[in-house]
Amino acid sequence: MHAANPANTLLFAIEYNSLGLPEPGRKGNGNPMKPLGAIAVATVLGLTSCVLWHSTDLTHNGSNPTLTRSLKGSGLFLNIHTGFEWLTGDALEKTTIQLHGAKDHYTEAEFEIVDWDGKPISYLQAKTGTVTFDRKSHTVVIAIQIDGRPFAHNGRYSYRDKDA
Repeated sequence: MHAANPANTLLFAIEYNSLGLPEPGRKGNGNPMKPLGAIAVATVLGLTSCVLWHSTDLTHNGSNPTLTRSLKGSGLFLNIHTGFEWLTGDALEKTTIQLHGAKDHYTEAEFEIVDWDGKPISYLQAKTGTVTFDRKSHTVVIAIQIDGRPFAHNGRYSYRDKDA
C-alpha cells in the first residue's frame, strides 16, 4: 500500500476546482440538471416541433377561378385555445380572392376577398388595387389597398394551378 501524498491530493483538488467541478466524494455546489432532465427537455422540444409554410394556389372551378394564400403546418402545434393539435398540411389561416372571369389582370371591380365559406367579407370590400398574373412564370402580384392601407397579403408570389 502506498501512503497518500498530500501534494498530489492538493494538486488533484486544484485541477477539479479550476474546471468548476466538485471534488470526488463531495456534493456539487450548485443545482446541476440531471441527465434525465436534459433528455426530457430535448424530447419535449423535439416532439413539439411544427413546420409552417405558405402556399398560393389558383383553383380553376369554371369561369371564376379563386386565388388562395394559405399558412399551412405539419407536426405537433400548440394552439393557445385548444391545446396541442397534430397538423398534417392543414391550413391554419387562409385568404381567398374570388376572381371574376379568366384573364391576366383584375381591377378592384373584378375580384372579391371572401371568407372560408366563399362569402364576401364586408369590411374588406372598400378596396382599390389590382391582381395581376404572369401565366408563363406562374407568378401573381397582389397590390390591394383596403381603406387606404396596404392589404396584408400584398406581394409577388409563385402559385400552382389546381383543378376544383
